Amino acid sequence: MPAGALLNLLGWHQRAVGGEPGTRVAQFTATSFDVSVQEVLSALAFGKTLVIPDEEVRRDAARFARWLDEQRIEELFAPNLVLEALAEAAVEQGRTLPCLRTVAQAGEALTPSGAVRAFHRSEPGRVLHNHYGPTETHVVTAHTLDGAPDDWPPSAPIGRPISRSRAYVLGSGLRLVAPGVVGELYIGGAGVARGYLGRPGLTAERFVADPY
Repeated sequence: MPAGALLNLLGWHQRAVGGEPGTRVAQFTATSFDVSVQEVLSALAFGKTLVIPDEEVRRDAARFARWLDEQRIEELFAPNLVLEALAEAAVEQGRTLPCLRTVAQAGEALTPSGAVRAFHRSEPGRVLHNHYGPTETHVVTAHTLDGAPDDWPPSAPIGRPISRSRAYVLGSGLRLVAPGVVGELYIGGAGVARGYLGRPGLTAERFVADPY
């Protein structure tokens, strides 16, 4: 992926997710997961504080909830399954994690359970972001779940394209389908990678010229 795509992502992140210099960000995601790039660089590029748990904390939801509380973590990136486990552990321990104001989920469908809703209900100012994007684009669309958690949908939308990105629902012949008609999601714009290294056949199959 070209550096320009990453710069576009980081600029969008700071505008959409925000966070002041000194904001304490948990470095939780594995470095093999592309979200880690957003997690780490969005912290370091904008003067935030990156706080790193050890492996035992990462693998134990109860310890992780306690660590987040003790370390006064304010921003967390984690997939849906981790959020589920964390919320259950925090609710069981009676921890509201008052410092944690921003949670960003990516990598899975976001289906907020009763525990996740209770966890966010305990701190009304907390915001849950749903970020979507295949590996070939990193984050390309986003949706923010705010307001009363009881009013959240059972499955969060993937949202709208981030800045300088485009999303199309296309049918046969790469033609736009009408609203409400099933099609295939195509991504364009600044966030798209150049292709698969050393795999020209797969690149030609998956990366097509944008007719729009």
